[in-house]
Amino acid sequence: NLHHLFGGKEGLLLEVLKQLLMEIRQISRQHATANDDPLVGLDLYVCAQFNPQIYTNENCILWLNFWNEAATQPAFARLETINRRRMQSNLRFYLMQVIDADTATVVASDIQSMIDGLWIRKAHLKGGQSAEAASDTIRRFILAQTLR
Repeated sequence: NLHHLFGGKEGLLLEVLKQLLMEIRQISRQHATANDDPLVGLDLYVCAQFNPQIYTNENCILWLNFWNEAATQPAFARLETINRRRMQSNLRFYLMQVIDADTATVVASDIQSMIDGLWIRKAHLKGGQSAEAASDTIRRFILAQTLR
């Protein structure tokens, strides 16, 4: 049945990852819409990446498997590229309202790397930081970058 429905375990993993990305996107939209303050919008967007519904050990381990597949499988690589570009665009949108465009690009990349790292840490440590602590880690970085 697995092979028939999904074309194998890779197809199943790809579908599960698409669903996870859709959940993250929906939570991000719910939290970051209708806000005029770009730093509040940015904070809400980042916090959505650590929403307790999605920032679970299981999802973080799933994400590690996704990155592994993205290194060799074109369908996974494409999905990873789309997700990375979307996050970069969203982060830059908020940051460019408070810092110059070049700096916003660098800071957005740094924030994304930190988010990825916190997801990896949670997968490896079978717990990692709580969602609140992970959000606070990113908040401190954003504050340091935007107060220059």
